Amino acid sequence: MNFMKKGLFLVFSFVFIFVLFLSNSHAYIPSTVLSEHGADVQSVAFSPDGGTLASAGWDNTVRLWDVATGEELMTLTGHGDSVLSVSFSPDGSMLACGSSDDTIRLWDVVTGKELMTLTGHGDNVRSVAFSPDGSTLASGSNDDTVRLWDVATGKELMTLTGHGGNVLSVSFSPDGSMLASGGWDHTVRLWDVATGVLLHTLTGHRYGVGSVSFSPDGSMLASGSWDNTGYLWDVATGEELTTLTGHGDSVRSVAFSPDGSTLASGSWDHTVRLWELPSTRVSITPSPMESPVVGEQFVVNVTITGGQNVRGYRLFVGYDPDRLRYVSHTRGDYLPGNI
Repeated sequence: MNFMKKGLFLVFSFVFIFVLFLSNSHAYIPSTVLSEHGADVQSVAFSPDGGTLASAGWDNTVRLWDVATGEELMTLTGHGDSVLSVSFSPDGSMLACGSSDDTIRLWDVVTGKELMTLTGHGDNVRSVAFSPDGSTLASGSNDDTVRLWDVATGKELMTLTGHGGNVLSVSFSPDGSMLASGGWDHTVRLWDVATGVLLHTLTGHRYGVGSVSFSPDGSMLASGSWDNTGYLWDVATGEELTTLTGHGDSVRSVAFSPDGSTLASGSWDHTVRLWELPSTRVSITPSPMESPVVGEQFVVNVTITGGQNVRGYRLFVGYDPDRLRYVSHTRGDYLPGNI
């Protein structure tokens, strides 16, 4: 889950990809089909400029879509099993994909050419993330390790060990000096990227940690867990700042707004909550998953993105096994149509 510059808001569940915009306290239900996948979608990501959407699925493919037109730009094939995570490079030129085939593949977004395959993990690659300067890729795996890779050469730079279970999420700090990892061992770990030294082990969650996200200024870290809570942590000290309670099921995704004033959390209780910071008061609980269009589905990722192509809109997206849905509005107007 991540927010980008202009506040485009993406949400998806195991079964539905749908798109909504928020206007104050109102959410709008999507009605139009954007795309098709041959199996459940596991991960989606917007390019840094908001112009391209990548979706990864159990059909072993990654698809790229034009956000303005809804046109499928290309299908990336090569993985031998389901694709679990996708991440654009900061300049938008590359896409990294982590897969159940235990590999990471890097693709040229313009040509669709596979640039390289990164091997070394001994189990599913659950999460991938580029460093802010694009030179390093981090990956988290069911082999209980975090690995750092040189993007230019594909060489593995180091393996970070210490988690006592699957590594479910990785995220770089805004300055690229630290990496956060969330694991099935109930912990969040903060690492020095240059040395690989473990800086802090953050404990408090009672179940696995499936999502970690730094605040824009790097001072706080948010984590979401299967224990139905979100935590806010002081990055410098490793101390817990507050516990976010209210979700009725696993918190699968957390993300800060670009100005750091809001935290979004997506849960298996079918809701997304927006928390005002620093008060942590719930400012809005948009519930697209409760609509009859979507049914009882789980929110597993929340992303806020933007760029020159999206004019500052806020966007929800969810998915089903076969289609992406989209709806847009401005100033609260409902404007159905393909993106």
